[in-house]
Amino acid sequence: MVHPLKRNVLIIGPDTGGIPQSVTKAFRNLGWDADLFAYSPPHMSFFKLAINRLVVDPNSNKAAINSFNESLRKGAIPLLKQKKFDFFLIVKGNYLDDDNKEIISNTKIPIILWTLDSLSRAPYQKNIADMAARTFYVDGGDIPGNDGGKSSWLPLGYDRDLYHPGLCFGKNMDVLLIGTVGGYYKRRLEILNKIAKSDLSKKWRCGFIGSTGTLTGTMSLYFHYKIRQTGTVQWISRRVSADELAKAISGSKICINIHQDDGITPVNPMFFAIPGTGTCMLAENKKHLHQWLKVGEEYVEFEDDDLLITIERLLNADKEREGIAYRGYEASLKHTFESRVTTILQRMEYGI
Repeated sequence: MVHPLKRNVLIIGPDTGGIPQSVTKAFRNLGWDADLFAYSPPHMSFFKLAINRLVVDPNSNKAAINSFNESLRKGAIPLLKQKKFDFFLIVKGNYLDDDNKEIISNTKIPIILWTLDSLSRAPYQKNIADMAARTFYVDGGDIPGNDGGKSSWLPLGYDRDLYHPGLCFGKNMDVLLIGTVGGYYKRRLEILNKIAKSDLSKKWRCGFIGSTGTLTGTMSLYFHYKIRQTGTVQWISRRVSADELAKAISGSKICINIHQDDGITPVNPMFFAIPGTGTCMLAENKKHLHQWLKVGEEYVEFEDDDLLITIERLLNADKEREGIAYRGYEASLKHTFESRVTTILQRMEYGI
């Protein structure tokens, strides 16, 4: 069934990394009217935030549930009542309170869920999936086996306006590791320490952007990589803007992308954004990643025991590394947010 180009979608999601904004922009670029409500994490005092970071799992915070439901009550639901929408796209979401669930159900507007995390980490997303007309999972392993085909594996895309070649003049970093370390990303911390303690970090320019997400963990990073300066890995920053991150990746010969420790078959958006900058990506050996980019042609994978050897080889083989970076960039163009939204519309049987 093909519909006219101009359609309306209402989008709500957490203000995380500019993802809801990028999804909204993609709909608009494809000719849709799109209204967005991006809600921020609840405000906490410094003392409460410190305690939360030390001893409490942020995903269990009741304030986040309240923030989601308040955003629906004050922003999205009034608009659902006033304006005709073809569907309501919820990015991640949270537990719906009874009032909001009843109101949304009564609107008869189809709900589409696009998860932002694996269900093992954010199980409350299933609360939305149970009432959704269609669900798109970033972790393919989360797809239930008996849902009548209403679910699809669809990792997040990337914003081509942010991540593209030419952001940095030349390559001022040889090896860059990015992202949170510790917690759900202990393996990433192991990789950082392995590089820092090797001869590689003394021969090549190695950098890291990220933090542990906890005060104690970040203090430990500061001690090791700022005060002691373990190896010669440069801790560039604990957090940077999306623009600055894209520029740092673009200015690196190799960017290492380590996925989360939990989940079943998750694919993070940096898996596409890194090659989108024209940089050679190095990722761990995970078979499910092969479904999205061609290993050995569009990115390089490593095993634990050959990480340092693989990095050294790529740094000494400019032609091979640059060829992989180029092919990775070409392939990444199929994984922008525009291409993801196109997939959503096709599976919802909307012509574009």
